[in-house]
Amino acid sequence: MEVVDINAHEGKAFEYQGNPVYLYRMNMQDEKISSWMKEIKNSGKVTINQNGTDESYDALINGEYLMVTKQGTDLNKLSEAFKKYE
Repeated sequence: MEVVDINAHEGKAFEYQGNPVYLYRMNMQDEKISSWMKEIKNSGKVTINQNGTDESYDALINGEYLMVTKQGTDLNKLSEAFKKYE
């Protein structure tokens, strides 16, 4: 899944287990974004093009929220908390 333009209402970054994690509240009114979110939820992966370079990330979806982190980050505990986030 390639996301070229992340149409997010807001975004935050934080560190988890020494890796950057990005949390975005997406514009689900945008049909393209809504479709991407469904695909990302099914695959658990997203490829983001940043400055002409494709980078693959692990991704979690909760409603209109997209959480993206470096591949291979142990997300078990973070995933449990994220699923409860409203």
